[in-house]
Amino acid sequence: MPHVRLSARVAVAAALLFAASPARAAPRVGDADSKPDPAQFDPNYSDMKEWAAAGVRGGIPARDATAVFRTLKPGDDVQAAVDAAGKDVTGTVTGSAGGKDATSGGRVVLLSPGTYPVKKVIDLRPGVVLRGQAKDLVVLENVMRSPRLTADAFTVRFAGVARAGLEDLTVRHAEVARLGLGVYAERVAGAANDPGGVADLHVGGVLLADATDCWVDNVNVLHSGSHPLEAAGWRATVRDTLIDGAFNKGEAGSPAGSGNVYFAVTGGLMTRCAIRNTRHGLVVRDTLSGRACAFNVFLDLDVTGDVNFHGNRRDSGHNLFEGVLVRSLTTHGWPAWAYWKREEVGVGNLAFGSIGWGGSAADAFASTRADKVYTFTGMRDPNVLGELETPAPAHGTLYAVTGERPGRLDPAAWPATPGEARDAMLKRAIPSPAGK
Repeated sequence: MPHVRLSARVAVAAALLFAASPARAAPRVGDADSKPDPAQFDPNYSDMKEWAAAGVRGGIPARDATAVFRTLKPGDDVQAAVDAAGKDVTGTVTGSAGGKDATSGGRVVLLSPGTYPVKKVIDLRPGVVLRGQAKDLVVLENVMRSPRLTADAFTVRFAGVARAGLEDLTVRHAEVARLGLGVYAERVAGAANDPGGVADLHVGGVLLADATDCWVDNVNVLHSGSHPLEAAGWRATVRDTLIDGAFNKGEAGSPAGSGNVYFAVTGGLMTRCAIRNTRHGLVVRDTLSGRACAFNVFLDLDVTGDVNFHGNRRDSGHNLFEGVLVRSLTTHGWPAWAYWKREEVGVGNLAFGSIGWGGSAADAFASTRADKVYTFTGMRDPNVLGELETPAPAHGTLYAVTGERPGRLDPAAWPATPGEARDAMLKRAIPSPAGK
């Protein structure tokens, strides 16, 4: 029946329109037109210049700034298209951090709506962007099984590449999604790996390994078997990304356990993201191979769980948390601001305009004032940070960059109670297709 087919086309077109990244007249933080703003620098905070330069150098390119090399449909070979798009990328320069900077001739591999089974990790190539036509309609469906998490068991991997991006799509593991959130929900105190006797779902979401100027933008990472996101390298940006669900959250698997979000980047930016249903919501530490976790900006994040300075490799410090809300449920097992060894928390890590609360009935909702800057040095349980004597930044931010921050909290309506903080988190929440 013709009118039925037409209606289906209209429905798909409408879904594409509303699911795609909205057009914005003004640049947002992380965009190519977002720049450091020296007029906002405060001499009391010498790290502000470094924080203003965090993230992909030159910003995430606008969606129409890179040519589409090939448009794929479900059933097409994604890896072959990515390889072909990266073949003639030429010209590299050496970055200040020692990584290879990128390149000319970047291209986009565009995925049409549908589900793309991933039987082997998709390796991105220098200068190649893998983009979906609409985040909720394009699914990279990991169908791998593995008894332990390795680099080959992730869905998408940035391995030693520069100027590569992942945009506007969903990463998911088929079997974990089938099991459902009821099997592996956020309640992790005393959690063990392989719940229900399922021992071969040690599979990951997105891996950045020694990547330079790479980005993950407007992506869902849902129903991971283990680590949903593991990032190491230089100048990475993760923006507008929802991370929801890790099946394995037990002690074994890595020094911080299984099912964590890691951001061991130098000069990285993580902004306007939400993390739920993981072991540790965000692990802050240098990599075990010695890559530094330093001068990162964590901006306007919502974390249901904990931010954990997890030793084994102390972080190199000087990381900024601004506009970050971290809510730890009493069942979670860790306070919102957590650590493995207090003395191994790096120096110069600051929190401003951020709140961590919960995880304990003894939580006094401390260290939450909007007009104070707090330090993680000497932090105490539960969720008590050190208060700097230095006045708050003169221009109301430690992140001196032009560009809009749609998730920015309003200091005039600052949460005064745990309930108000929870409401602020819900108000700016990224909806999750994974469920409650």
